[in-house]
Amino acid sequence: MAQSKGLKAVIAANYLEIFDDINRFAPVALILDVKSKAPSNWKVMSLLRSDLIYRHIPIHVISSEENRSRARKWGAKSFMVRQDDRKSLDRLFEDIIALVTKQRSKF
Repeated sequence: MAQSKGLKAVIAANYLEIFDDINRFAPVALILDVKSKAPSNWKVMSLLRSDLIYRHIPIHVISSEENRSRARKWGAKSFMVRQDDRKSLDRLFEDIIALVTKQRSKF
């Protein structure tokens, strides 16, 4: 879906790949699909937010409703329930595109 919006998408299979991919591709945003039982997802969020090199990258979290407050507490830019419709995903990508456009117009 990201590619259909003109964005390049990279999928990381585990949290170690995320940091390799961030350093390789310099993303404008991250979409983190959090499984509530997997502590490594929250570890990624913690590491990204505590590191000055990465903390500027907006993180959009997709998870179950029970993780909404946790995602906000850890500094998620937005939160989307995994079962939301396609419109929600469209809005998420439009927000990312708007952010990129805004950043580019500053230069």
